[in-house]
Amino acid sequence: MQEMVHPLIIHGHWLLAASLLLLVNMFESSPLLQGKSFPYMTSDVNEVSGKSFDYIVVGGGTAGCPLAATLSERFCVSGRKRRLPLWKSFGVKGRVLGGSSAINGGFYSRASDEFVEKVGWDRELVKECYEWVESKIFSKPELAIWQSVVEFGLLEAGFLPYNGLSWEHVEGTKIGGTMFDEFGIRHTSADLLGVGNPENITILLTATVQNIIFHSNGKGNEKIARALGALGSPQILMLSGIGPEKHLKNFNIPLVLDLKGVGQEMKDNPAIALLADTKAEYRLPDTPQVAGIAKDFKFIVQGGILPISFNATRMPMAIKLAFPESKGKLKLNSKDPRQNPSVQFNYLSKKKTQMDELRWLNCLKG
Repeated sequence: MQEMVHPLIIHGHWLLAASLLLLVNMFESSPLLQGKSFPYMTSDVNEVSGKSFDYIVVGGGTAGCPLAATLSERFCVSGRKRRLPLWKSFGVKGRVLGGSSAINGGFYSRASDEFVEKVGWDRELVKECYEWVESKIFSKPELAIWQSVVEFGLLEAGFLPYNGLSWEHVEGTKIGGTMFDEFGIRHTSADLLGVGNPENITILLTATVQNIIFHSNGKGNEKIARALGALGSPQILMLSGIGPEKHLKNFNIPLVLDLKGVGQEMKDNPAIALLADTKAEYRLPDTPQVAGIAKDFKFIVQGGILPISFNATRMPMAIKLAFPESKGKLKLNSKDPRQNPSVQFNYLSKKKTQMDELRWLNCLKG
């Protein structure tokens, strides 16, 4: 399934106010905060044709929405560059305003301090960003019965100490934040558009970005921010002529820059789940609220409830491996941006990853 891209537009002279265009391609809109003043949205490309914007944010997902909201208020940002680190299966992508934050399990936890330091982010700035997002989207969950069972089970299995409710990524058993409020309504990154400056943002819906056009003699102040996620960003770069020359030549894409690293070293966190089917005692899904985090921070265990029919309920207990050594690659399948790229993550291709998963699977079974 293809993620749809929503463009955000920020208006005005760049010294006084930034104008932003958020380009979004989606099948349906996500619920937004009621009672809030939201930016102008349109699906008519003629309404933005010929206009000039200081920023164009390609992608209206988990990163694109808060980025647009931030740029609409504080458009002078630091220009420091950062360097971030065999069967056919089908993944799920958030084809909606808010991206995958609109379809995931709704569990929230901050990244570990070690991870923030590893990628070179400013710890205090990251903390400010966390607090901003947490105040708008996440809330304290009311622990469901099954989640209480998971909580005690993790403690019995040795995931100590008990940390209670905590946003932090800490060793032991903890209750994390939830994206669902007391009324059961999910809040997503799209809600953050309501706290930006609505006068400075235009959202172009049902828009498909084919490529980025580069002008070597360009003199404009306009900036394009790619917020298409781990899969969409390398795809649009290659469609724009930035990537491995040999691969681009296969699709007759004019080369702008031979950058062999585009689409390489793709990583995904492998997960193993134990599924227990029982009678249909629970008719509503029970999203994860409790997590067990291992000593080395490489493993996270969670449980939930999934009604699978009128007669059965499934209770999965899943364990995820963080920072796997296995790496894969992404390649184009077509010049059509609506066609998903081919991604091969090479799960468990490294011996250490295999042994880690086996060790923790035995723990999960116990």
